[in-house]
Amino acid sequence: MASIRIKEIGPNKSHVIRVVRELSGLDLSGAKDLVDNKDTDGIITFELLPGITIIQATDMLHESGALLDDDNSFYAKYLSDNVSPKVTSDVAAEIIRLAKGQ
Repeated sequence: MASIRIKEIGPNKSHVIRVVRELSGLDLSGAKDLVDNKDTDGIITFELLPGITIIQATDMLHESGALLDDDNSFYAKYLSDNVSPKVTSDVAAEIIRLAKGQ
């Protein structure tokens, strides 16, 4: 399963919470807690549900007004330029892992 990182919530927090619920499968309380409690770097990280691609997730979060971490932008752009849109989240996560040399 791939994860996604949100850097800033933007002006419409309730919309971001709704999108996080949709992408992660968390209930309302879990999504709200996640959005309200950033990690020590000020980043929100969560796992995507199986079948949701990084591209789909980044599009939905951008539409909600959220600003994503640069890691997301890198692999979303790479995938949109180089890979079929049907690529799975697992493949996307592997691409970014290899690109980072891990």
